[in-house]
Amino acid sequence: AMIPRDEAAEFAVSWREEYVAAFPQHAGYAKVVLTEPAGPARESHEGHDGRQDGRQDGREGHEG
Repeated sequence: AMIPRDEAAEFAVSWREEYVAAFPQHAGYAKVVLTEPAGPARESHEGHDGRQDGRQDGREGHEG
């Protein structure tokens, strides 16, 4: 998952807890690794707000 840096630690703890609850047989092996995204991934994610068109201004359609 690509999430804001200041939310990463909390997300990692929560994700692992949910994973272990779903797959308790893997609890001893379940690890979470936090890394920075590579340049291209970071570029494609900048400004992403969950909208498919990537707009944050609420407008739809064409530029302008």
